[in-house]
Amino acid sequence: MCTAVYPDFTDKLAMKIGGEDRPEWIIERRWQTFAEDIGVGYKLVRQRLMTMKESIQDATQGLRDEFVSEHGPCPVLDKILGVIKQRHNKATHALNAAG
Repeated sequence: MCTAVYPDFTDKLAMKIGGEDRPEWIIERRWQTFAEDIGVGYKLVRQRLMTMKESIQDATQGLRDEFVSEHGPCPVLDKILGVIKQRHNKATHALNAAG
């Protein structure tokens, strides 16, 4: 998430998910492959993804507000939150379509 806001840095993930390391290409099929690769059912992976995406979304704004309150505005932090929101929306769409 953090490096995605810097144009000179790669936006590739540190670890492949279902054989893919480009965030924009992580679709339901990649998560299914990931579940097979680690030897668990896709339903469990999907449930965990749903929980994680909601907890991340819920925490980000509060953490941002706390940081700004203590240290002042941070444009890079707002860009990171934008990436988080974009990826949250994509995950929501993909997981809702699947379930």
